[in-house]
Amino acid sequence: MKESKKLINQFSKHHISSEETQCCLIMKKKHFDCENEIFSIFGNEAIGIGKRTDSRKPTQKNSYLNMRHYFVSSNPQWPHLYREESGIIMKYVEERNEFSISFDIEYIKKKELLDALVDSMLLDEIYLFMERNPFFFSGLLKLADISILRNEHEIAFEYLQKALYVFESSLHPSFSPFKYKNGLPITNIKSGDIESRDIFILLGSYMNSLGNRGLFRTAFEYCLLLISMDITHDRFHSLLHLDYYAILSSEFDILFEINSKFLSQFGRYCTWDENKIKQFRDTFETTKRLDDSTPLYYILPNFAFGIPLAFFIKYISSFSSNKEQLDEFNRQIKDITIDQIISTNFDTNEIQECSIYLIQSLIVFPEFVTLLHENLETSHLTNSSNQSRIMCTFTDLLDNANDSKQTNNTENKTYPYLLVGRLLVEANLEKCIQIWKKPVHLNWLNACCDKVYDIVSNNIENRDVMKSFISKRRNILMDCKFNVFRYIDVRKSEFSKNPTIPSFFRDEYPERRINSPSNNLTISGYSYLNSDPISLYFISLLPWYNVNIHGNENLSVNLKEIVVDCMSALKNYLNSYLKLARTENE
Repeated sequence: MKESKKLINQFSKHHISSEETQCCLIMKKKHFDCENEIFSIFGNEAIGIGKRTDSRKPTQKNSYLNMRHYFVSSNPQWPHLYREESGIIMKYVEERNEFSISFDIEYIKKKELLDALVDSMLLDEIYLFMERNPFFFSGLLKLADISILRNEHEIAFEYLQKALYVFESSLHPSFSPFKYKNGLPITNIKSGDIESRDIFILLGSYMNSLGNRGLFRTAFEYCLLLISMDITHDRFHSLLHLDYYAILSSEFDILFEINSKFLSQFGRYCTWDENKIKQFRDTFETTKRLDDSTPLYYILPNFAFGIPLAFFIKYISSFSSNKEQLDEFNRQIKDITIDQIISTNFDTNEIQECSIYLIQSLIVFPEFVTLLHENLETSHLTNSSNQSRIMCTFTDLLDNANDSKQTNNTENKTYPYLLVGRLLVEANLEKCIQIWKKPVHLNWLNACCDKVYDIVSNNIENRDVMKSFISKRRNILMDCKFNVFRYIDVRKSEFSKNPTIPSFFRDEYPERRINSPSNNLTISGYSYLNSDPISLYFISLLPWYNVNIHGNENLSVNLKEIVVDCMSALKNYLNSYLKLARTENE
């Protein structure tokens, strides 16, 4: 426990100088409108400033009911909408600092009709329906989905912006990302309610679309908003996207601040329910809770690699074109000692600091190196035989560390890592692969890998020291009790170039899954014979799905995601078969 507390103290010097009580999820109005970022990059000509008229200016009557629009800029073709016109009813539950979503009768009738048209796949009828109801919130999201399937991403983006305008028009006057109550932004919406499902889909899809358009600073702001709206569950997995947008928008200081303060400010909302854990893990050991200053760097792989990468980019930005200084940077990596790597408070210069952080993450999450190496081989970007021996070293470290855990009967203290560690590393690498493929980042990573190899390759004592360090770092996850299990349903496809939405929001009846008596950690599923036949065919190919012959309910599925899963399963099977064939030939 003392070692864990010492480890946590490393990041105290990277806090932004501000009052300790200041919320780390700080959002600003100017960053929500993507046109502000376009203007900062390309200037007035890109957005035609001066040619628009403010046709949506609210009248004096009931103006207090209308929020000032900061999500999207004025469009002269869009009428001003009052809150009651959207059909979305947002109520504020003050004692819980939470908003609930419901719909008026007219909205419900329209949604039932639209759902029937979607189920019948009557595309022309859907478009006719939307011509009659051009600002119907749920319908705009459906049109965006259709446009994405047709690869009409620009049209899909316009539908998402229109839906965003409708959502913003419906906001309760108390809803504000810029005001705080009990240290929280006043934005919390119950993500478990099916009525709020479309809101999270809209904001998450818009965030992804902004990122695909290169508007990373705006995407970063919506990522912060999604986190603040669902801190307890993070059902859109927004915290796993945060480092990507922060790095590409160069918001390093905000990233460091969130890394250091997130658990100290929101830890009470993000810890697991020990009673539920005991139900499926009889050998669970109750450990004394660490103080809430644990940085996310020690818990989530995307922060474990994003924080040192942010340090590296920020440091070399001042001399990136100076070859001599880059050579000096790489030379100092060779001078790093094992004592510095495992130290709880290493004494080093700023040049070595980010490299030590990266090395620590590499030995705690060795899957990162293996997965990156496989991706580079697939992309034909690797030609170093030296990398192969490095991969073996990292694999040995992982396997031996796990064996050590099992022999010491402390597996129950590392099982959260074993369950989700590789899963979250895969997700992070899928999101950030293009960043790591940059030559300057690859060279730095290879230099750090070489350093680890040199330290442990022929020294058994150093390997044992590394194993002990890995054990202490992974146990921090248990000690701080961060609810990493909320990411057990993460799919790699959520972080791809054309991302899917999280499975929770694809389920038409999420409350059925929440109240299900089955284990939440079981990766399985059922499809019913009443399901769509094409979906049923593809889903039946997956080894973890079963057909329920006696089922009488339809299963809402994402066909695109199922096909991707099938192709991925086939690819994994073929890779395993080829490796086995090579082994037999050798």
